[in-house]
This record gives sequence, structure tokens and C-alpha cells, in this order.
Amino acid sequence: MRTYPVADLVGHDYELLDELVEAINRVIAPASWSDKGGLGEITTFDRTLVIAQTDKIHREIQLLLRELRAAQRAAGAMP
Repeated sequence: MRTYPVADLVGHDYELLDELVEAINRVIAPASWSDKGGLGEITTFDRTLVIAQTDKIHREIQLLLRELRAAQRAAGAMP
């Protein structure tokens, strides 16, 4: 289990947080999540993702979050 602070990606918008969770569930190993019969789980606490997954999938999540941050920086949306 790992935690991922994502306040920099979603600000105070909890709809964006929900969209981020949905995107991760849809894009990263969709069959591995509990709602599809897998063992992976993703929950939120404040603006932090709490994710139980395999190490391989955690690496994919880290890459996705890194890419989202780079895209926001390129668009001038964050420092």
C-alpha cells in the first residue's frame, strides 16, 4: 500500500480527484482493481490517493502522475 498526495494536481476540486481515481482505474491495469474482480484498491483521504496494488502497477501509477504534473507545468497550470 502506498499514498500519493495529489493536491497539486486537483487543487480543492474533489470532482477532479474523483476523475483522477476513475482515470487510474480505467487506464492502469483495469482488470486488477477490486471493482473488476482484482485485488487492487484505491481510496482517497483528503487530497491523497491511498492505493493497494502490486509494485509493477505502483510504478505505472507513479509514471502517470509524473506525466500529468509535467503536462500541467507545460500548460503553466502549476509552478
